Amino acid sequence: MEMESLQELIYAIYEDVKNDNEARDLYAVPQSDTFYNTITEKYNLIPFKIPTLMRILINSHMIFSIDIVKEDRKQKIRRIEGFIVTKGDIINDIKRVYEDELSRLYAIEFNKKLPGDKAVEVFSSHIDEFNNTPIGRVGSTAYQLTQFGKVLEWDIMKYSQKSQESLLEKEIEAHPEITSFVSEPKKSDKGAHVHKSEAPSKNIKTRPISSHDYEKFVDYSKLNSVEKTINVYGIDFYTRVCFRDYNYSLIGSHIKKGIIHKKSDLFAVKKMLLRERANADNDSKIQEYAVEINKLEKEINSRLKSLQ
Repeated sequence: MEMESLQELIYAIYEDVKNDNEARDLYAVPQSDTFYNTITEKYNLIPFKIPTLMRILINSHMIFSIDIVKEDRKQKIRRIEGFIVTKGDIINDIKRVYEDELSRLYAIEFNKKLPGDKAVEVFSSHIDEFNNTPIGRVGSTAYQLTQFGKVLEWDIMKYSQKSQESLLEKEIEAHPEITSFVSEPKKSDKGAHVHKSEAPSKNIKTRPISSHDYEKFVDYSKLNSVEKTINVYGIDFYTRVCFRDYNYSLIGSHIKKGIIHKKSDLFAVKKMLLRERANADNDSKIQEYAVEINKLEKEINSRLKSLQ
């Protein structure tokens, strides 16, 4: 997708963030480790220039940045940012979703049930301790969403559309033209543009989960039941691991046995399965599992129908 100006590109990325946010669920906060890949391909961006683009949005008060995972060089952990538009209704809706999830994870980790807002308050002192764990990511996000909600209440005019437009204009003037952020189209040896089908296959399985997280998950799952593993890691992470290994039949088996049975979990799996289908062009191996994917989709739809 081609953009004619830096301002147009900034607004397009803003809309991408906003569209994700409007899902108002646990997947509604786009994360830098995957979101950057998405907009790189969508707008043909220079990868190392993307943080500058996001900083323009942040400085213009159009989005907030969330520290989901803090960098830890000793543990070889990279920083992961999340992004959310500066709109109170969206922030409050997503905050409630993350509060509920933190309450659930807190009960598992500490064997104590707390209301969502209380769980955020109590867990805030444990965020660094649980950095880069499922509960740590959820807790950090929930806590910062709470703070952003307060910021908007204290000084809403600072985030008004008029103020944003003024700040963005200054940011645009302080940065180079759009050509500094966009890659030159790749050409073949004959000088022609490379057709999408001729481009090297990209294995999307290596992107969502780091090898460190994967190894920790495998070790944990060997020592604990499927039910406990899903409770601790969450359906999102568990499913992504299975999809990374093309193990669609295992998820289907868990649904058949009733291990995965909650409506929200089924919808989460279905959403990720749709993403798998959409990325089939980029990962040819997915096409080899078309039968398993179709069976899993039918199993999900059948179970969801029974819950209506």
